[in-house]
Amino acid sequence: MIRAQDGDLVMVHFLGKLEEGQTFSSDDDKPMPVMLGSGQMMPAFEEALKGLAKDEEKEFTLTPEEGFGVRDDSRVVSVPKDQIGQGMDLQPGMAVE
Repeated sequence: MIRAQDGDLVMVHFLGKLEEGQTFSSDDDKPMPVMLGSGQMMPAFEEALKGLAKDEEKEFTLTPEEGFGVRDDSRVVSVPKDQIGQGMDLQPGMAVE
């Protein structure tokens, strides 16, 4: 059985869940390509994929430091809705890039 290792291109479907209960996921129709060892993803995420076989599932937890970092409220900016692009279905608390 072939196991994922550095240098392999793996296709990943994922479902993430924050401690507060919010979820995020990959597109159900299109798995996300990840080149292991390339640094394109968080190192701990790539490390968790190593050793998996095709169609194998794995559940793992990343600390904030291993993921996107600890929330820094000093970097949160509130912008009036009328200053955001037209046609966006904005909701209170929604993150916008």
